[in-house]
Amino acid sequence: MAYRIGQWSEAKNDFKECFGISIGPFYDGFMTLVCQSIKIDIVKFDEWIKKQHGDYELENKSLADMIFEYYGDEAAALIDELI
Repeated sequence: MAYRIGQWSEAKNDFKECFGISIGPFYDGFMTLVCQSIKIDIVKFDEWIKKQHGDYELENKSLADMIFEYYGDEAAALIDELI
C-alpha cells in the first residue's frame, strides 16, 4: 500500500514506530510530488543506517539485510513502499 500525499500522518507514525525516529530527515518532496505518494531519499536513509549499525557493506550485507536484521519484516515492507 503506497502512502498517498494525504496520508502523511500515517506514514510519519508508521516510520516512527518502525525506526524510532522521524521520517522528516529522509522525506523527498520532489519524488513525492512526481509519484503522488510519499517517498524518502534512500541515500540519506542508508547513511543513517550506517551511522547506527556500521558499514554493513564490509560484511557483504545489503541495506535490505540490515533492515530485516535490526527492524524486521514490517520495517522492510515500509521502506519498500517509501522508495
